[in-house]
Amino acid sequence: MPEITRLKEDFGIRQFVMVGDRGMIGSAAIATLRDHGGIDWITALKSTAIRALVEDKTIQPDLSLPAAWLVRAYIFLCMLAHTVEWHLKEAWRELLFTAEDQAAKTTRDPVAPTERSAAAKAKVARRHHADGTPVHSFQTLLTELATIVRNTGHAAGNACRTSAEADAPTFTVTTQSNPLQRRALDLIGQLAV
Repeated sequence: MPEITRLKEDFGIRQFVMVGDRGMIGSAAIATLRDHGGIDWITALKSTAIRALVEDKTIQPDLSLPAAWLVRAYIFLCMLAHTVEWHLKEAWRELLFTAEDQAAKTTRDPVAPTERSAAAKAKVARRHHADGTPVHSFQTLLTELATIVRNTGHAAGNACRTSAEADAPTFTVTTQSNPLQRRALDLIGQLAV
């Protein structure tokens, strides 16, 4: 809840939806969310929990979405996330611990376990590009990109205001991207739409 409160205050968000897989948003958290207000949630339930909701008439099976639709929607979202990740990894190949030469993909056995190429192993050993910039894993590159932010003044606080007065004019400040961040964003921009 402290993080939720901070997000609401820092960004002036009055209403939002949290989405989590089974176990990420448990019953204790849901009770707290209900009390807090302005927060909805989407989460998966175990079959025993669904059965209990049906038995105490909290939900009516004929009014709820068919389970097959929910499963298809969940699979679709997982596939979408995987597809986005795959395209990002392809675009950022030169920045990541992967081989940049893709010719080996066309000649390898598609069912045999993959092995890192000599070029990829060399990148891992060097840990830096020829120009001295670090080579990244997918996660560390995302972490690096997460430092690009836009701060905007809002009614809940006095950040990005010309003075501490509540009605002072607001302005926006966007952090400047470093060369690595600019390169990563440029590579994303080259993706075929």
